Amino acid sequence: MRRFIKSFLAKVVSRVLVVTMVVVTCQTTFVRSAHAQRAAIPNWAVVEFVNKSNYGGTAIAAIATDSVIREFQKNGKYEIAPKATVEQQMKELGLAPPLDRLKVMNLGQELNVDAIVAGEINQITISDKGAKQAKVIMSVYVYDSSSGRAVSGATGVTGISTGRVGLTGGEDALVQEAIQLAALEAVAKISSLHIADATILFAGPEKVIMNKGSREGLKVGMEMLILRYGEYVATVKLGEVSGDDATGSILDSAKGVRPGDKARAIFPVTEVKVKGGEVVRGAPRGTKNISGIFTTVLVVGLVLMLLSKGSGGGNSATDSVKAESVNDNTTLGAAVRVSWNTNLFAKNNAGRVEWHIWRSGSVLPVGVANGNLNFFIDDTNSLLTQWHDGRGQPSYPTCADDPGSTDLQEGAVQPGTTYSYSLSLFYKINSADIGGGGGGTATECFFESDQRTADGVATALDRGVLQLPPNQSESVDLRTVSFSWESVLGANAYVVELSTDITFNNRNAIKVVAEVNTAQFGGIVSTTILDLRSLFPNATKLYWRVGAKNLGDNPGPVPDRIGKRYVFSLPFEFTPVEGPPPPPGGK
Repeated sequence: MRRFIKSFLAKVVSRVLVVTMVVVTCQTTFVRSAHAQRAAIPNWAVVEFVNKSNYGGTAIAAIATDSVIREFQKNGKYEIAPKATVEQQMKELGLAPPLDRLKVMNLGQELNVDAIVAGEINQITISDKGAKQAKVIMSVYVYDSSSGRAVSGATGVTGISTGRVGLTGGEDALVQEAIQLAALEAVAKISSLHIADATILFAGPEKVIMNKGSREGLKVGMEMLILRYGEYVATVKLGEVSGDDATGSILDSAKGVRPGDKARAIFPVTEVKVKGGEVVRGAPRGTKNISGIFTTVLVVGLVLMLLSKGSGGGNSATDSVKAESVNDNTTLGAAVRVSWNTNLFAKNNAGRVEWHIWRSGSVLPVGVANGNLNFFIDDTNSLLTQWHDGRGQPSYPTCADDPGSTDLQEGAVQPGTTYSYSLSLFYKINSADIGGGGGGTATECFFESDQRTADGVATALDRGVLQLPPNQSESVDLRTVSFSWESVLGANAYVVELSTDITFNNRNAIKVVAEVNTAQFGGIVSTTILDLRSLFPNATKLYWRVGAKNLGDNPGPVPDRIGKRYVFSLPFEFTPVEGPPPPPGGK
């Protein structure tokens, strides 16, 4: 490790120091107590299991799904999206289990969760030798929402019910007991594999350094996903691991890795089959094994799209584009999250090269996203990247050559400014699929789709700066509390949230105490005097924060855990008291 640092970082030590200072400064601002050092718990969604056994059909699959959800909730290490919310979102997206890679990514984005949990019942057997018993073999997989890749799981776990001597009938009760035991074992195993995300401290052309090591469970040979704002950018494999840091080699990269990116550990999970009542393990479940990953190109759809373009019709590659302001722990400041749903053409086109994101007033795109992704973060960083300029590409039936990649660097977003966004797709197809390329000689034809404009606008907003009650205030009288903060440029609506959880991730521990609409830019904004004694009567520590938004934005900022669309400040804490009781007579 020391040899690598001396040789690889000698020329960039000043950059590492700057990054470290930024991280320390941010931590100093936010981490005011031991409670603040707790990382946000993972937010997961569980989809309906698939029953591959010959017993019970979908009813048994539903029991398995509910059992796993209950165990995750009892475990307390994860926040699980409500089952009804997951089912409704799948219905709106037209999804049904099992989910392929792109469907996992689409569902994860719409639910705003870190991972999708899916599972299957591999086998159910009933034994009636002496004591009647049920045996269930189950597999549970955890898929990262940003990449669709299986990153953890528990496969081939077995649950065996208590034996019942002389029992006639009652198999369903035995099966349900066995399912519950298998779910308990699966969740316990998955929980034991969890490692909190690491942060990239340095990124070179081939190597990266991260701030976690063997003390947190990292090991040589482990693969890790690299994420930026929750978006997949690369995969690395660890080559050196010390107690507190690790180095990795970049295996593949959708975007260049940079300091501040997050690294998420991958725990390989194997496919299983059951033969003769015994579990037989196969190859690790990877990107290619999520139930029919990349579907083949629909040639008819491609030709129709190209004909439409040649005849002057539209050829957008997405059904809808959404722009939402965001400024949280994953960003370095004011930013806008642009996301989209692919239409039938794009969804089934394996030749998607890259998405081009256009901002109002920009001559060139402000960003480029890998063709398999469905969102992009436009922030206050002006970064140099590569793009394929397809604006001058000829239309079908002419087969256009690849224009090649060129440098692209556009200005960063400005806090307080409202933007509209549009999206286009640069894609390729085989010339043979469009009749030999219409007279062209290239084997691959490259095209740029029309731009699709987002349904609404988004305002890039800074976080509010809190004033009163001051951070770490003692003995704040809950009978007469007033909150105040500095106004946010571009915002005209605010909400004040109170919680017993500093992360504001527990939706059951969040209360909205005030909403204020004002067009005031500059100065201090305040609530009226509030009586909060009934909200958290037994709390010894409370946390408050303020959310800001522009009412003209549609749909508004990325929602929080209770669905409020605001850009939230960092939280302040205070110790509450209810004040002395009133004197006799009420005076």
